Amino acid sequence: SKETGTTITFKPDAEIFDTVIFERQILENRFREMAFLNKGVEIIFEDEREDFKTSFKFEGGISEFVSFLN
Repeated sequence: SKETGTTITFKPDAEIFDTVIFERQILENRFREMAFLNKGVEIIFEDEREDFKTSFKFEGGISEFVSFLN
């Protein structure tokens, strides 16, 4: 397979971070914005707390972001 990519897993440690509770909607919006800014890059967001998984990939980049806002 010629599949490539990077996987990042983030599990905050309560001994280090003041807050370890994150709002899925905030993260989802941020990852969507990142996908718009990096056209053609697929970002897969998985929240294991709620068995939620979605992906973002926009070939149009910023022009597609403008359409999304309208």
